[in-house]
This record gives sequence, C-alpha cells and structure tokens, in this order.
Amino acid sequence: LAAVPDGIDVAQAAAVGLAGVAALDALGTLRPAHLGNLVIHGPVSEVGGFALQLAKAHGAVVAVIAPQEQVELAWGLGADYVIPEGPTSSQSIEAVRSFFGGGVDTAIHVAGDILVTAGVLRPGGKFTSVDGATGAIASDDGYVRTTIAPRGYQLADLLFKVASQRLISPVGRILSFDQIGDVVNLGGNDRG
Repeated sequence: LAAVPDGIDVAQAAAVGLAGVAALDALGTLRPAHLGNLVIHGPVSEVGGFALQLAKAHGAVVAVIAPQEQVELAWGLGADYVIPEGPTSSQSIEAVRSFFGGGVDTAIHVAGDILVTAGVLRPGGKFTSVDGATGAIASDDGYVRTTIAPRGYQLADLLFKVASQRLISPVGRILSFDQIGDVVNLGGNDRG
C-alpha cells in the first residue's frame, strides 16, 4: 500500500501498481548500474513501459520488440530503437543484432517467444522474465530469475515519480465497475 500523492489521478495510480513494481524488480535482478544495451520484449503498455522508462533513467540504451499497435507508444516512452514484432522470431533477433552490431548486454521478457529474448543476448549477457514462462531456458543461457515482491516504499516512489512527471503511467482506457464484468467474461481479450 502507498498513499497517492497530489498531482496524480486515481487511474494513473492504479496503472502503476504491480506493473511498476514488477519492472523495478526485473531491473534490480539485472543490476541497474550494469544494464548497458537492453532489449524489452513485449508490450509497453504496462510492465514493459515502466521498465523502458526506468532503464533509460539508469542510462541504458533501450530497444523494444513490441506488437505493431504499440510501436508509437514505445517511441513516446523514450525507446532508442523499436522493432515491430516480425512474422518470424529470427527477423526480430536479426533486427536487434543488426542495430547493436551484435547482441545486447541485458534483456527483459514481458511476453512473446522467450527464445527471441534469449537470442538477442551477446555472449555473457543476462536476461529475465516477468511472466514466468522460462520453458527450455536454463541459467547457463543467461537467464536470471526475477522474484516480484511488492513493497509499499517502491510503490510510493513510483507514484511520486508519476506525480512529478518523471515517469509516465499510460492509461489505455478507464472502465466502470459495471464494465469490468463484461471484460472478464470475454476472457480478458478486450484489453485497452
């Protein structure tokens, strides 16, 4: 729990919650002072967007592999390079390797094929996943496990950063309590 500071509305505060803390924990796993060239693989509307902004604040050069409909949002959140997810995994991997002249130092898997995230690393690079889908990935592939442990002080700090306009909390849309049941009944396919 954390108090909502002045200068932030309830929708922005709600969007920070677990997504912001998960991004912090993923970056902490990769050691923020050593992010170097970082790839975020997946949507930037939640965890990925917070990870992008926080990594940039730590001096990382950030590339994003994002769904086509989130390319503009990734640019707007400060990405240095945005790769729309291609029809094949190898196209996304090759685009990252071409941009960086080889692999990257670190990567965060938010969603999609985790082998793409592992495939963009340079030898000795590290990556983590916030969705827990590690599949056939082993620690010798550079994988480092992220444990998401929400803490009130982390949330308070993130909310303060949003209120002071140092962090953007994107809100896709706002639903009434009456509409929430409809979205849940659709199996979550109506995300905004």
